[in-house]
Amino acid sequence: MHKPTATGDVSQIAVTGPNICGTPTLMVRRHVIEELGCIYRDDIGLQGSDWEFSARVCQITKVGNVEESLVNVYVNHGKEQLTLTNAKHLDNLIIFHKIFLKTYHTVFESNPALAKYHVYSICIAYFKKKEIRNGLKYYRQLLLTKATIKELLIPLYVLLKE
Repeated sequence: MHKPTATGDVSQIAVTGPNICGTPTLMVRRHVIEELGCIYRDDIGLQGSDWEFSARVCQITKVGNVEESLVNVYVNHGKEQLTLTNAKHLDNLIIFHKIFLKTYHTVFESNPALAKYHVYSICIAYFKKKEIRNGLKYYRQLLLTKATIKELLIPLYVLLKE
């Protein structure tokens, strides 16, 4: 867990950013996986997303953190990484973040600031693709998320740079 102090009911924090899972290995009870129906979704833009899976897990159960490292292996198995932002992956990033905004809309409607990571990522991806109108739509949403000055200036920098 990236935020080891976050335990128990972390259903809201799990959807706001890649806070709960990334490279650490998840241990999930079998009945939780069976309740979800699958581990990874292929329709979210970024296949094999640990973050998306862990966010779904956190919606139906409480979580905890094991302090010590239990494994020392990392294999990507050819899946796309969320941190890849080259042109090839921009469409997938947009799909990925839009699905989070849609799936967890009730969380974000009650507190728009929680959507900041997703809105910011979509805005920058559209600007990098030179889709100014779409980028500006998400930039306006970013203004509602209590973004910092830096978070408001970087998309404009990307827009002007590209």
